[in-house]
Amino acid sequence: MEVKFDNVKYIDSDGTTQLQDISFVASDRKVTVVMGKSGSGKSILREMLQTIKFPMEGVISVGPFIIKAGLEKFNYAGLYRLVGVVEQYPERNFIANTVREEIAFAMKQYKYHPDKIEQHILASLKMVDLDESYLDKNPFRLSLGEKKKIAFAAVLAYNPSVIILDEPTVGLDSYSKGQWIRTIRSLKRKYNKTILIMSRDSDFAVQVADQVVILNRGKIYLSGKKMEVFQQVKKLERAGISIPKTILFSKKVLDQKKIKLGYRDDINDLIKDVYRHAK
Repeated sequence: MEVKFDNVKYIDSDGTTQLQDISFVASDRKVTVVMGKSGSGKSILREMLQTIKFPMEGVISVGPFIIKAGLEKFNYAGLYRLVGVVEQYPERNFIANTVREEIAFAMKQYKYHPDKIEQHILASLKMVDLDESYLDKNPFRLSLGEKKKIAFAAVLAYNPSVIILDEPTVGLDSYSKGQWIRTIRSLKRKYNKTILIMSRDSDFAVQVADQVVILNRGKIYLSGKKMEVFQQVKKLERAGISIPKTILFSKKVLDQKKIKLGYRDDINDLIKDVYRHAK
């Protein structure tokens, strides 16, 4: 299921234009990463998909659902069933005192059969590299990384078509980031999910994205396939976007040694390229 932004504009309550002329498609069964420094408008895009905010102009379509000005009082219950959101600080939306109940909450709202709920809980925990020892734990007392995994599991359990992740790697160590990368790749490959990620982490983005959208001052600054975007080093620097380490290394080797390694999204593939040239 694709998510489409068509000439979307958003003006804040103080009259400041926060987003203007935003048009892009988060393609069906692909991972789209929206990047930009703080204040670029990433969070507003996510809030509009949650119908917390609405465009002043333009249209957002999520499958059969339309989000636009004038539809603020529309019943979006069907949309919420199709779109799952994991926020940067998920504990703000926790409502239960055990992991089991937290993950089960949405399934109960969507009338899942009681006999199937426990099965979905265990399966979703496994997908985020947690086990059943977490079931009776208080989600509020877990680490930030564990809280994010529980929120992710709660979304996966009710199986939405579109998954939105807001700064999923903030506060995580390299091992936890690696787990997220594996999970996202699996979701796209095995479960055909459309995934939209808001992130400032370019090393993470280059490993999971199919396409990248760069926001700068509320407008789309760059967009396209990830390697097409990440190779534009000078433009990214002007937009305040850090360059993935694999891209920087390949560029440095090309500039200084005139050796064309190519651009890789995985450090292990880059090491293999270096080894082949060293031979």
